[in-house]
Amino acid sequence: MQDVHTLLPVGSIIRDRYEVEALLGKGGFGAVYLVRDIRVKGNQFAIKEVIDPNKKDRMHFLFEGDVLKRLDHTALPRVYRAFEDEPQQRVYLLMDYIEGPNLERLRQRQPNKRFPLSDTLRLLAPIIDAVEYLHNQHPPVLHRDIKPANIIIPSTEDGPVLVDFGIAKEYDLDATTTAVRRLSPNYSAPEQYTQGTNPRTDVYGMAATCYVLLTGTIPVDAFYRITTLGNQGMDPLEPVRQLVPELPLSVAQAIERGMAIPLNDRFPTMQAFWDALQPHEFLSPLPEPITPQVLAAASHAQTDPVVNVYRQKPQSHSRRRRLLPILFAIIALAALLSGTLLGLGLIATHHPFLGSNSAATATTKRTAAPTHAVPTHAPQPTKAPTGTTATVPVQPSPTVQPHASPVQTYPVIQSTYNGTIHNSSANINGDMSLAAMQQQGANISGTLTLSNGLYAQAHLTGTVSSNNTLAFLVTPYTQYLPLLFQGQVNSNGSLSGTYCSERNNQCDYAGGGYGTWQVAPPSSGSYGS
Repeated sequence: MQDVHTLLPVGSIIRDRYEVEALLGKGGFGAVYLVRDIRVKGNQFAIKEVIDPNKKDRMHFLFEGDVLKRLDHTALPRVYRAFEDEPQQRVYLLMDYIEGPNLERLRQRQPNKRFPLSDTLRLLAPIIDAVEYLHNQHPPVLHRDIKPANIIIPSTEDGPVLVDFGIAKEYDLDATTTAVRRLSPNYSAPEQYTQGTNPRTDVYGMAATCYVLLTGTIPVDAFYRITTLGNQGMDPLEPVRQLVPELPLSVAQAIERGMAIPLNDRFPTMQAFWDALQPHEFLSPLPEPITPQVLAAASHAQTDPVVNVYRQKPQSHSRRRRLLPILFAIIALAALLSGTLLGLGLIATHHPFLGSNSAATATTKRTAAPTHAVPTHAPQPTKAPTGTTATVPVQPSPTVQPHASPVQTYPVIQSTYNGTIHNSSANINGDMSLAAMQQQGANISGTLTLSNGLYAQAHLTGTVSSNNTLAFLVTPYTQYLPLLFQGQVNSNGSLSGTYCSERNNQCDYAGGGYGTWQVAPPSSGSYGS
């Protein structure tokens, strides 16, 4: 039997039907392939693979496939079936193959690596409609990985398509995130570093996408924003109009509210964000559809700073409906400012825990449905904003007062902890210990040691919050990258969480390892709650 961790070579046959033609992308948990249906000549599909999932993850993946098969929207790839290959210990998701460059690649070709406002809104109109369609399902479906690299511009005139349902899920008020947590630094919302997501999580991803498309600057990672707010009372996210002064104030304010750190300060629905992003409607006829060729031609022309905004009408079958406001408070602002959502970090070049995981997004050519399937449809820090002005047609955000929080009661951190650390990308385990731990209110410090000389000893500093979450940064004495740990204090006194490497004030999943850790004081004897 083939090694479960080996990628499938070109020519492999999946389920006696789908021949692998190319590898479109790969990550730490699987890959995406271009396949051809050998029973129906000419039919190509993208097939997403998850390698060696445990039983819980396997059942979740198959359930997720059943959910996605119900979807029918022109800006979403059609998902046809989910199935497993027990002998090879893999599960698969068969979907449309959308051929064309992604929006991130096209952005890189534009003047100043940014689009004019009119093009941005024309590109995102069908994507906004698609996400609103997802949120209006019963129960709502969350995408949770909206970013330019996941928006494909087909070579035809079919319009942009939002791809990669690798972390899509039905929304459950009582559910946490999936067991295998996957993030896109710079575009993931703060709550994705811990647990508990809702439709406002996708609002953050869409606002971050607008930010980079309009400014040409990749937004600061949410984790780093939180740590800086907690430590300095300043948000390092550079204001939109500081980067591009000619953008309308209302557009800048809409993006910044959509990227608010407290979840409930964001727009409650994607429709509300879209309405705020457009000051008014224009009655002019729609311009020609945007294709890669049109964008390539535009990249050589000088664009005007102020442009007309056109809103595309949704397709008749897109089932656009307004989403009822979801009032689900995941993160309190006071806890954020004391370091609630601090999270993740690890490893450097040639380190034994180094992972080369690159969560590549497959460029994805719509194809005919398979005959057997019938779908069922560090910038300069600036002061944190204290609210929005009356020009935005939404309720202003509350003023942030970092020093006005009520007196907090913090969990007690013990002096010594011992346990284990697991690098998910490299599948390596090691011993981990925390020693000489000291605590002064919310602030903690001490020494981290990893086994077998993996990082040796290094000093750590961090914070703990009143809701039993904690985070700390480990600064090495050698050439290794800093480590950023995030987790929680469990009811039995043990600590557990996740980590990743820290580079340029953000988590670096491609250049370093990432994974999980758990430690307990000598008297605890067990991990977790």
